[in-house]
Amino acid sequence: MSDEHRSQYRLPAELAEQLKQAAEASGRSLNAELVARLQQSFAPEDEARLLALIEEGCRRALAARG
Repeated sequence: MSDEHRSQYRLPAELAEQLKQAAEASGRSLNAELVARLQQSFAPEDEARLLALIEEGCRRALAARG
């Protein structure tokens, strides 16, 4: 059993061309470019959560020092 989901989406022609050029420039397949860009689009949310955890840890450490 595969952990991949196969889909088919419609994109504006101009966006499809931009993705194709970006894939070529980065040395990735079109699929790999799409995956990388989608993963990156979720990173800021994850980074914000991580920063909040770090900030809380720093506050607790400083409070423990008195």
